Amino acid sequence: MIFGINTGCLINRYVEPQDWARLVGETFGLRHVQLTTEMIRPDLDWSVHKLLIEDIKQACAQHSVAIPEVFTDAFSRVNHFAHPIAEVRAHWMRWMKRACEIAVELGADSFGSHPGITTARDAADPSRYEARTAQVVEGWQELAAFAKALGMKSLLWEPMSIRREFGETIAKAQVLHRRLNDGAAIPILMCFDVDHGDVSSTNPKDTDPYAWIETFSSEIGSIHLKQSGKNKEGHRPFIPEFNTTGKIQAQDFIKAVSKLTRPQRLFLELSFREREPADSLLVAQLKASIDYWRPFLK
Repeated sequence: MIFGINTGCLINRYVEPQDWARLVGETFGLRHVQLTTEMIRPDLDWSVHKLLIEDIKQACAQHSVAIPEVFTDAFSRVNHFAHPIAEVRAHWMRWMKRACEIAVELGADSFGSHPGITTARDAADPSRYEARTAQVVEGWQELAAFAKALGMKSLLWEPMSIRREFGETIAKAQVLHRRLNDGAAIPILMCFDVDHGDVSSTNPKDTDPYAWIETFSSEIGSIHLKQSGKNKEGHRPFIPEFNTTGKIQAQDFIKAVSKLTRPQRLFLELSFREREPADSLLVAQLKASIDYWRPFLK
């Protein structure tokens, strides 16, 4: 089992590779990160990327940190493959392909993102929504062929929580997953977020992380971990204040994911607002969250 951290919460706080690699490897005692794209900025010139790649490799080697996956983050939570303008979609395809190239250079075997996001207009029009869905499938399959040529083993798509962002219920995620993988060059696996799901659904399973894990036991490639409440309040840390009423209890969760058919990759994906005291508590609450999970990890 891989247990690591998604670097989204470190963006603009720990930007130099030596800083975040030391934090992860020494302060937290972790050996894996799911590196977020803001740390490598796929839209930068390749000359800059070469410098970043070398710095990241050196820092990770020094602090014994590996990068098995690269994933998009809040700064790239955009329409991309679902954008209504073809030229904008083309830009994001180039961006995604560059992200895959960088990921491979850093030793990652998988790259992931949300599927795409439709506009309000497209979401309200069934024919336009289906057209955008078809674009999303086409985009992911083109990216899969490109990633295969690079030597990647898989891609990852993340089911979201509202219709505009796709995969918000178990049933809809099942349909989209089949469409994404029908003819894909490499597996397009699921990155399951325990705090996602449509809270307006009348089916309680759609907001039950254990139901998702059971349903997608052979499709999940990695998991975004955070404490999850009744109303999906956000990227909460695993601290007593939230653990008392949270849905994610480590012992039960580890038992559930042990039934997944693929190697388990768990990444803490927490968020800390740029407000006090949240900003100053980041390191302490990340460490507390890791300490909460450590006794249950093999």
